[in-house]
Amino acid sequence: MFGCVVSIIALVVMQNTPAPPAPPANVAPQEQTPTSAPTSEAGPAIAAPDLSMLSVPDLLAAAERQKQPGGDLDLCQRMYGTILQREPRNVAALLGMSELAERVRQIDASRRYLLEAQKTDKNDPRVNIALGRMYVRSQNWRQAIAYLETAERFAPREQQAEIKMYLAFANYFLGRKAKASAYAVQAIDLDPESYEARQVMLMTKSAAKDYDGARQECDVIMNIARKRLNENPSDRANIDRMVQAIRMKREVLGKYHISLMELNADGQATDRPLPGRGPQASAALAEIVDLHVLEGELVYTLNLLENAVPLATKAVEFDPDNVKLLLTLGKLLANTSQAGPAVDVFRRVLEIDPANAEAVRYLDTLGAGRAAPTSAPAATPTP
Repeated sequence: MFGCVVSIIALVVMQNTPAPPAPPANVAPQEQTPTSAPTSEAGPAIAAPDLSMLSVPDLLAAAERQKQPGGDLDLCQRMYGTILQREPRNVAALLGMSELAERVRQIDASRRYLLEAQKTDKNDPRVNIALGRMYVRSQNWRQAIAYLETAERFAPREQQAEIKMYLAFANYFLGRKAKASAYAVQAIDLDPESYEARQVMLMTKSAAKDYDGARQECDVIMNIARKRLNENPSDRANIDRMVQAIRMKREVLGKYHISLMELNADGQATDRPLPGRGPQASAALAEIVDLHVLEGELVYTLNLLENAVPLATKAVEFDPDNVKLLLTLGKLLANTSQAGPAVDVFRRVLEIDPANAEAVRYLDTLGAGRAAPTSAPAATPTP
């Protein structure tokens, strides 16, 4: 159904940060001083902090900075672990550990951190949003709604658009179309550029055979997708989103076209338009053709990018220290949704040229640090 389940899971979904190697299960994070000094944005080493000397507020602030693009996720994990050894119920640290566990695909560990945080305050909107989002990804709609409705009651306004968007999806897939539509409207009022909330509106209108409304919603979705594509025309995610928008509109137009056809004795559409509806039927088909052409152009662009990857890889193999070639390969990998290999290439650039701003910028965009973390979060919360 318009690929929406895939879209909602991909949307929240896991960042493209490559997963570091996981430690043995049930190993709690240890309070320790990093064995190597992190690097600054400009490249030179700075003194590694003695975590035991930092207060909890200072550790939280420092961990938040390290969690940002370009930060040291391994150091970030140790900071949260230090906090949890002192304050096992610290909600901010538990949320941070949950996020880090999720980044390395340790979903069960991520959920356990969240459930531990909920013991401190079952109404904390941060915890309930995270749990609701997690259950939306796993398509456990009822469980998601329970947490999201709690979050809705207590979350500030700036988080309400996201909550209502998730509630719209969860209610739609439980068959509660009217409630889903109401939540989607609220989400769009708060964030008119919400691609996902617009999808729910499209699905509800299409299900109700409101094809005029569905086509209008398709146009809005395509405009949002086109805007993002124009901002970065070679980005795989933007191309995929535009292709998805095209396919959604094509599906709606197909249903609209069928509604314009005469029915046979079995109630099936024929190839004859209803009296007076020939022009509309013809216009719908013409638009479907245009959409096929547009999709073909986008897929062709994507194929060109993907076909260039092995050539760039071979070029780098012949000249492994060529920064220009490495940057070209890294961009191609990043723009074809191969985030892990792209991060490796950009980190190789920084080994050769530590001040290369382009490599740093791409690593930030990919949500990766200048160096790979050496361990993953523990599989269970700190006791």
